[in-house]
Amino acid sequence: MKGKKLDRVRDALLKKCEEPGTNATCWPWLTGVNKVSKRQANKFMLGAIIDYQVPADQAWESARCFAEGALDDPDDLWREIVERWTETQWNSHRTWKECALHRRFPASHRRVREIGLDILRQYDSDARLIWRGQHPHEVFCRLDRLGKSGVGPQLSRMIVGALIDSGQIAGSGQFKADTHVRRVLGRVFDGGKVSESRALQIGENLFPGNSWQIDGVLYFHGKGACAHTNPDCGNCFLTPFCAYGSAGARDAHPAQ
Repeated sequence: MKGKKLDRVRDALLKKCEEPGTNATCWPWLTGVNKVSKRQANKFMLGAIIDYQVPADQAWESARCFAEGALDDPDDLWREIVERWTETQWNSHRTWKECALHRRFPASHRRVREIGLDILRQYDSDARLIWRGQHPHEVFCRLDRLGKSGVGPQLSRMIVGALIDSGQIAGSGQFKADTHVRRVLGRVFDGGKVSESRALQIGENLFPGNSWQIDGVLYFHGKGACAHTNPDCGNCFLTPFCAYGSAGARDAHPAQ
């Protein structure tokens, strides 16, 4: 990866970050809250761990409806889940449908209780204790140890980033290499969408140890001008450096 191009893309991204609203992400139950309550922290964690293969807004709304509607908004959200349903009851098809936490994947529903059981046992049903006073790397590691297989690296990066954005912890982190981020970086450097590992590598080359600072810019740009279909390359601030932005690349990769 050529240093001159890296420098130009890095400068363009940093300049974009300075524009009002281009890097602003509102994290439910965290953003704008001076002192996050146990109830708020637990609902944030619930929304974050079901934010998989569904639009983010849908995940947050599903978490809100379940916690506030089905469970009457308890402080001890994880204790309520674990004590109200046995593992067999929670994993049943009927409970998956009734709770409506993740309509696409029953496995995403199942792991809510698995992770909740560890939050109950290790952190007294208080998600704040996962991150309070901790370094971002330690928070990431703690998330990786929850449940049977961890929260997952992608969602763990997002959670750590959200905690940094909202001032819950201090430090730096990696971006969540979701489909929008991978599309933008892939088009710029390789001419088309790239894998998660390749996107993370590019991010590390651009901002060693702190690619999270451009997560919002890449995410919203991927949903907007650099959308999957009909990207607006003429009004894209990265087009001058973009491998996909040239006419030849767009013709060769019309929908990547």
